[in-house]
Formats: sequence, C-alpha cells, structure tokens
Amino acid sequence: MDIQWPLLVFGVLAGLSMGCLGFVCAFILAGKAESLRMPGVVIALAAIAAGGLASAFHLGNPDRILYILGNLQSGITQELLATAVAGVLIVALCIALVKKASPAVLKTLAVLGLIAAIALPFITGEAYVQGARPAWNTLFLPIMYVGAAFAMGALTMTVLSRIKHVDDADRTLIGRASFVAAIICTVTVVLYVSAVALAPYPDPSRSIDRLLSGDLALLFWGAAVALGLIVPLALTAMQAFGKQPQAKGGTAVLSRPSVLFVGLVCLVAGSVAIRSIMYLLGSSVQSFIY
Repeated sequence: MDIQWPLLVFGVLAGLSMGCLGFVCAFILAGKAESLRMPGVVIALAAIAAGGLASAFHLGNPDRILYILGNLQSGITQELLATAVAGVLIVALCIALVKKASPAVLKTLAVLGLIAAIALPFITGEAYVQGARPAWNTLFLPIMYVGAAFAMGALTMTVLSRIKHVDDADRTLIGRASFVAAIICTVTVVLYVSAVALAPYPDPSRSIDRLLSGDLALLFWGAAVALGLIVPLALTAMQAFGKQPQAKGGTAVLSRPSVLFVGLVCLVAGSVAIRSIMYLLGSSVQSFIY
C-alpha cells in the first residue's frame, strides 16, 4: 500500500499535540511547572491545527466531510470528532490560563484534557485496525500511537524546561518522565513489530523479513530504531541520570535545549518512519475481498 502522507502527517502532529496537552494537564493536576503550561498549550494548539490542515488534503474536496460525518461508526468519523473535541479543549485551556481561571476550572479542564490526550492517539491508530490487513489488525497499533504521542510530548516539555525558568526538582522530574516515556514508546514499537511478525495469512508484501533484512531494513533500522528510539533513549537517560560532559561555564552538554531538540527531531523522524512502514506493510488478504 502507498504511504498516505496527509494522514501520516496528521497522525504525527496530532500525537505531538496530545503529548504536550497530556503533560500540561498533568502539571496542572500536580501543581507543577507553571511556567511550562502556556508554552505547552500553544505548541499543542499549533500542532493539532497543522495536523488538521494536513488531513484536509486527504479529503481532496472539503464537501466530503459531510459524507464522513454521516457514518458515526466509521473510524475516520470518530477520529474527526475526537480531533474537534481535543481542539476545543486546548482552546478552552488556553483561555483559562490567560484569564487565570480558578483552580477548580483548571483542574476540570485538565482532567478532560488528559482523557482527550490518551483518546485521540488511540482512536487515530484504531481507525487503521482492519481484519483484511493483517499488519494492521492488532491493538498494538493504536497503543503504539499513544506511546509515540507521550514520548514526543515528554521530550518537548523537557526542551521547554531547559529554556524556561523551572525549579530544579521539577526539571529533574520532567527529565525522568521523558526517559520513562521513551522506554514506553520503545516497548510499544517492539510490540507492534512483534504483532506484524506473528500476524496470520503471511505474505511477502508484509513479511517481517522486509524490515529485518529486506527493502525496508534501512528505513527500519536506520530511521525507526536508531534515530527514533536509540537516540531519544540515550539522550533522555544521560540527561536525567548520568554524568554528562561539561562545557565552559559548567553547563551540561546533553541538557542544552539545542541537543535535546535534536533528540525530539529524531523521535519525530522515527515516528514518521514506523508509520511509513505500517503503510508499506498494509497489503490486504485477497480472500477477504473476493
């Protein structure tokens, strides 16, 4: 199957958006990192808006949205509605932060936002789960979407914590949360790849051999694994727990925002790579069609 770039870009940006939203909501509920809340919400809003714009190109004609909304059981309809709800919550939270709303209002929005932050990536991934496409027919696919979302959100918050004024205790907590999120992301990718390897109705078009040593090996090992998993894991682990090389002035090199931003770019690139692989392995089972 060809890569559906508008949907792929939407999925990655929506995941980044929900990851940032989830951590901002967690900060509010825990009473932590107040200086990161507004930047996090702004990034979440920009990412989901850009993702929604990208997905519109997949429709071709905007009028088709009316046909999509006519079938509430459709995965793409549920995805669209979840995106709209998440967007409204982000805007509401942004307004509440600007207006300095009461703690009760902020916590209510934070609880709803946290639910949306988990629900939208899951719904986005679950929309692909189809019995006729063995490489997609696993719940590890939407779980992988959720794992990637929170890894991207965590690393974004780590970058912001190195730019904005944050207490040392909060900065350490965010850094360690980013490392844990990177581990979870890695585990979800491994689970999905394992599901592909064990999927029924084997066929060369969706064989695990394509990833391990075939035509997709460079994309898998180079982009998805090396860039998307190993680099973020190493950076988050060393800046959260390990001793780091010191630059002039005593600044830890691996805690610099620019270095951590490179890790975030690698993580996003890895998310693009594994989703590209998902599309390329998405051949159907002929006997289910004819």
